Amino acid sequence: AVNGELTAAKHEVDPLSQSKSHYFRHISHEMRTPLNGIISALTLLKDDQYDSRTRELLRLANHSASRLLEVINYTLESAALEAGEAGDESEIFNLNSLIDESLALIQARALQKDIDLRRAGQQYFDTQYSGRVKLLRQVLANLLGNAIKFTQEGVVAISARTTKSEPSGIDIVSFSVADEGPGIPEEYLDRVFEPFTTGVTQQTQAEQGTGLGLSIVKR
Repeated sequence: AVNGELTAAKHEVDPLSQSKSHYFRHISHEMRTPLNGIISALTLLKDDQYDSRTRELLRLANHSASRLLEVINYTLESAALEAGEAGDESEIFNLNSLIDESLALIQARALQKDIDLRRAGQQYFDTQYSGRVKLLRQVLANLLGNAIKFTQEGVVAISARTTKSEPSGIDIVSFSVADEGPGIPEEYLDRVFEPFTTGVTQQTQAEQGTGLGLSIVKR
């Protein structure tokens, strides 16, 4: 009888939970679209048209809007993961295209900071792979975005390499993102993938990251 009651309660709760997730994702979309417009408008304003106080206010507005967008993106992506709508389906993909697409997603941010964004290591892969490519692309883009955020000059590079797993002969693909920023302090390495943990140091505190990107990467 108890099992029957629990099953009935679950059947009542599941639609409510799905409805809440749908509403939450819809609201997040409605917030993200106008916020992107605000950020674009702030970015297009020319610094040399204003006095120093106005430039500082514009900088603060742009920075605050960007941080808010990070939180909204995290909320939207978390809701998608919980609802199973984040690209869980496996598909055939080309590794070269995946890396190029991941670079293209954050190329504009690299150009803004005059950072050299490039591929390193093996430059061509002739094998097709099967996997959850949408999630993988999101992971790579988040790692690259983090590298650009905390790098003020120099190079940000992504590389992939393949090794054979013995005795199966299956390819193991390893990705890495390297930058010329100050790096993550050793004492933060165990916690940096937790939500709202930034690993920010005196050298990087000007960026004031939200600490959400790597949490999504881990999930």
